[in-house]
Amino acid sequence: MYAFIDESGNTGANLFDPAQPYFLTVAMTCPVDFDVEFGDEVRGIARESGFDYLHASEIGADAVDLIAPSVLELIERSQVRFHPVLVAKPDSALFQFFYALFDPGENPAASTLAYSVRVLRFALVLQLASIMELDDVQLYWEAITSVRSPESELKIVQTIDKVLQRATNLTDVRAKQLIVETLTWARNNIGEFSFWSQKKKDHYRFLPNLYGLLPLFEGISHDAKDWESPVRKIIHDQQEQFGPNLHDWHLVFRGVAPGTASMFGDTPVEFPDISKSKFELIDSRESPGLQIVDIVLWIFSRQMSDKSLGTHSRKLFEATCSSQNIQHVSLAWIEFEVEFANRLSDNHPLTPEQMRQGIQVTEQLEASRQQRIREHS
Repeated sequence: MYAFIDESGNTGANLFDPAQPYFLTVAMTCPVDFDVEFGDEVRGIARESGFDYLHASEIGADAVDLIAPSVLELIERSQVRFHPVLVAKPDSALFQFFYALFDPGENPAASTLAYSVRVLRFALVLQLASIMELDDVQLYWEAITSVRSPESELKIVQTIDKVLQRATNLTDVRAKQLIVETLTWARNNIGEFSFWSQKKKDHYRFLPNLYGLLPLFEGISHDAKDWESPVRKIIHDQQEQFGPNLHDWHLVFRGVAPGTASMFGDTPVEFPDISKSKFELIDSRESPGLQIVDIVLWIFSRQMSDKSLGTHSRKLFEATCSSQNIQHVSLAWIEFEVEFANRLSDNHPLTPEQMRQGIQVTEQLEASRQQRIREHS
């Protein structure tokens, strides 16, 4: 099996441009090597439209709508699948704040239970988000993406102080306790965290690209299992800034290198179906598969920007990026997941014995957390 990945809306470390609020990425999977099996057909579609290759931003909206029926027919015949991902860029900076400071492996005051269980983690993030303002997130982001210095450390401390002042507004007693104790320890020990780095390359690991990778690789792995065909190659559109990090994360997902994907995934992250795959960064002009992804991604981007789509382009969007198919990485999606989990728990209440066991484990974990706080104060 082969996979092709392209992305849009990459503004580097500038996550707060209101004109580009989303980072979008799409993976296309194919049970065979799409470039070999269907490359001539893609090149034929391009030539019929008067172009050497397909690149949506170059050929324009009218040409994209003109070739959309041919692209859709080829997509259906080749049995390819698409995995579109949307990352809300300002939200991803807030996620990074949580991911960095609330990790119990870094912060002894952080709750292992609240961090490790997905729905509890999301619920705590929502509580944190309710007392953080955009200025707080921007100040933290300036610090975390710059070289470590007394000034950058001070910016994070200032961010924490602002959030702690608003923590008194929280009505959830347990959330207030966890947030106040975790951030207080972080404030007093800001130099102890491992996220500080003097290497410019390492700053890219904080960008939204990372949050889009996990759902992409989950989709790729799912298709590999479905087709009973391990991934042979993953091809990503060439880019300079984030390229080395993409290679690094491919090794993580293969299980070759240690690492964690993001607060959206459970750790450790490893996909056996891609363990023997190769990862390549190439120019889309050299890959017909990437050109098809580019067309789909461009339509996806226009849809999310509320720009007009031609009739044929809209049909192509609905066939590849339907609302049920898009993976969202945003506060809105976290809120949806927490609400869904709450409804599910209401319909499946715990038994008295399960409640007793849960309370016992929770009390043990809390006692351990308090002991860590005392030992590291």
